[in-house]
Amino acid sequence: MNKHLYTGGAVASGGLLAITIFFNGELARHSSPTWSSLIAHFIGIFGGWFLWRLVSQSKKLFPYSADAPRWSYFGGIFGALIVVIANITVNSSIGLVGSLSLMILGQTCFAILFDYKGWFGMEKRNLYFSDFGQISFILAGSLLIILY
Repeated sequence: MNKHLYTGGAVASGGLLAITIFFNGELARHSSPTWSSLIAHFIGIFGGWFLWRLVSQSKKLFPYSADAPRWSYFGGIFGALIVVIANITVNSSIGLVGSLSLMILGQTCFAILFDYKGWFGMEKRNLYFSDFGQISFILAGSLLIILY
């Protein structure tokens, strides 16, 4: 697959995440974080079901494997927690940009840790000075966003 396609997909995914968190945060502001999360996940269930019905006949678009490890099915639990916590933080003093910048910091720290330790079947990778530089710059940017 083309590296530019993956890069574009990752950037688009980040944009969709920001939009999703904004919408969920607005819904939480007018109701509650839990209710907003529940609505978002029910819409996601129906949207996922619709997409599955649309592409499930194609083995190329929907390569199904029955040998997925059992722990891989718990991603939905963490997804639900992310939505609830994001709904709370977006409506706090740190706002949408502060929430997203700290989420990126958390994702980067855990991704580096997973790469280094080889957790969940990831290939082990050495730590480099640039890894700590990334964390430092994201942390500094997050602090600038939140404090100033």
